[in-house]
Amino acid sequence: MSDTEEQDFAAVLLGHAKGRAHTEASKKLAEVVEAVMETGKPGSVTVKLTVSRDKEIKSMVKVADAVTAKVPIEPRRSMWFPGDDNTLHRNDPKQEPLFDAPVEKIQAPKGN
Repeated sequence: MSDTEEQDFAAVLLGHAKGRAHTEASKKLAEVVEAVMETGKPGSVTVKLTVSRDKEIKSMVKVADAVTAKVPIEPRRSMWFPGDDNTLHRNDPKQEPLFDAPVEKIQAPKGN
């Protein structure tokens, strides 16, 4: 083949395996774009086509695909205070309370 007679890659991808690799790549691309917008981190989609010669029919080739995605994730984090007994607390167990007794909630008068 000369440079002007190259086959269109997208056409092969759409025709390969009834378009399932194309559909999978499209879905993964949407997933990656959503995660990139949420996290601000980069992601990628890779379509790999492996072409091998058929062992029985020498004039044919086999095409196999692999579609992979690197979806950026935002790690779930939270802040905790460790206690002396190695338990986790939302409030610092070493901090003295600001008030001796719990403060009652004051409700606004009705009708306002």
